[in-house]
Amino acid sequence: GFGPWENRFSQHYWVMTLMRRALAASTPLMRRLNQTDNANDYSFAANKLTRLVSNFWDEEWKMVRAREGNLYDYGPPRCLYSSLNDKNGSAPCSIDAQVLLGSIYAEAEDDSEFPSVFPPYSSQMLSTTSFLLKSMAPYYLVNQLDDEKGLPGVLIGRFPGDNFQGYTEITYRDQNGETHGFSQQMAWPNYFIGQLMRLLLVGYL
Repeated sequence: GFGPWENRFSQHYWVMTLMRRALAASTPLMRRLNQTDNANDYSFAANKLTRLVSNFWDEEWKMVRAREGNLYDYGPPRCLYSSLNDKNGSAPCSIDAQVLLGSIYAEAEDDSEFPSVFPPYSSQMLSTTSFLLKSMAPYYLVNQLDDEKGLPGVLIGRFPGDNFQGYTEITYRDQNGETHGFSQQMAWPNYFIGQLMRLLLVGYL
């Protein structure tokens, strides 16, 4: 299935966990509408997806992987040091913000028949978030600039080594009105998606 960044050729955590969430939310609705067969089918599929979502946990590295069963080599490889060198494939790999975003979007209600597999506050997701931060935050000049200004939070991108837009330089204006420029390794999607991630992480870290 397609991941959130339009990647193909593998099973994506994002797709699996949101499919499970949709089926889990639909099951009680079908029961209220007296559509018993549909409710049973949705419940069955949601239970099956619980196991599939659980399989994204990497016990060796203590992180939730973004993909399983890769049939195509992604570029960059999205590993711990891919931000430093986008050809670096040293483990752990399959580090991707889609995992954290998927966990947030798929979070179940407290009384759900299908509790979240990896809720945002779980030890598994916090460990995964640590890898996201280590793999990207130190390489973005914008974080250094914010630290020097005493601004809280940290900015990250979609995945380590992300250079989708191909820009060589970009400027931004900070909260004090000062303009800064930074190069490709801190490029466009990393800054703006980082702003989104900062907002989403406020309630969980």
